[in-house]
Amino acid sequence: MEAEKVQIKKLPFELPESLRAGVYSNVFSVTITNEFVVLDFGSSIPDAGKVVPDKNVVVSRVITSREGAEKLVGLITKLINRVESTDSDKVKK
Repeated sequence: MEAEKVQIKKLPFELPESLRAGVYSNVFSVTITNEFVVLDFGSSIPDAGKVVPDKNVVVSRVITSREGAEKLVGLITKLINRVESTDSDKVKK
């Protein structure tokens, strides 16, 4: 079976200086309504003393249409499959 060829169309984006560093996220929450999908990206901050449970803080929120979310899932899936395929080819050599 031939590997699926994925063509990704890159859209031109202007990346403001304030966003160039990005934010780290290690916890996620997804809320879905009939019209929208809300993606919360958070950072889990462990409490070293464990007096209180770990605290999750939202660092970024993205709100998109359900159609936009479906496209995002498809794009991420294709890209992960491409990377995994490349990685497995390296292991075989």
